[in-house]
Amino acid sequence: MNNTTSQALGTAGTFKVYEDGTIEGPAEYLAEYDQAAILRSAKVLGAAAPAHITVYQLLAVALQTDYAAWMGAREARSWVGR
Repeated sequence: MNNTTSQALGTAGTFKVYEDGTIEGPAEYLAEYDQAAILRSAKVLGAAAPAHITVYQLLAVALQTDYAAWMGAREARSWVGR
């Protein structure tokens, strides 16, 4: 959760990234996400992104993408054994 009053500099789906590095998004996901994997994904996205895309936006997109995969895997696990 975010305690800052500043405006988000990057947003994607349910995620907001602030200048101070604060991330706002689903708490359950943020409690267990892999920060190093997100940074690697943002670097890959950055290599293909237009020059005007900020690092904050790249991080938000990487978070939203990983979150979607996390939700899909979570859903798949819930179907196992049914």
